[in-house]
Parts: sequence; structure tokens; C-alpha cells
Amino acid sequence: MGAPSSRRKLFPTQGREWYVIHFPTDKLPQSAVDAYWSVILVSVPDYRVVPNDLKRYNFNNYSPLKSENDGSLKIAIGQKPVRGVPESNWLPSPEGKPFSLTFRAYVPKGLPWKGRADA
Repeated sequence: MGAPSSRRKLFPTQGREWYVIHFPTDKLPQSAVDAYWSVILVSVPDYRVVPNDLKRYNFNNYSPLKSENDGSLKIAIGQKPVRGVPESNWLPSPEGKPFSLTFRAYVPKGLPWKGRADA
């Protein structure tokens, strides 16, 4: 049996829009876990990774993400890079097709168990 994990589906949506997940400096993903975190984008209804030219399907604590000047972190989701977010922090979404994001926290420190990302 693996390490305890907490999974939270962030939102199912259509690929017509763009989104930004912002983690303030004091609530970065790594502050919620004693092990590993990840966020993955999958298609709906088959829940498979979405092919893209970057071959980028998820981010985790080993991803080369760029922090903001204040130390916070932004992750962008959309068909094209999102203005104001480094391209290294962009997760391509399918054009006009439904998708879902899932945040996983392995050996969580309690935050994900509360059922909200802003706790």
C-alpha cells in the first residue's frame, strides 16, 4: 500500500476558456504535504491525459515552475499560454472539449482533508 493521499477534483470545464490557479506565498502546494503533490489535466469522460505539442500533462513538486516576484505561484490552464503567467507554468487544455483537473496531495498535512483549497 502506498503513501496516504488526498485527491481533489478542482473543476470539470470546457476548453473554451482559460484559468489561473494562484497559490499565495503562505499556501504553496508543497506547504500542504509531507511528501508529494501534483495537479493533472485529463479529458472527460474518458479521463486520459490530453495530447499536446509540449507533452505536458501535469505539474508536481519536481516541475520547473517559476514563482512570482512575491514568492507566490500561478499555474495557467488554457488552449494557449496565458498572459501574465510564465509559459513554464502553462498546462495546455483541449480546444472546445471538456476536461478535469485533479490535485493530489500525498501524505497531506491536513489542509486537503478539510475539503477546501483555501483552508
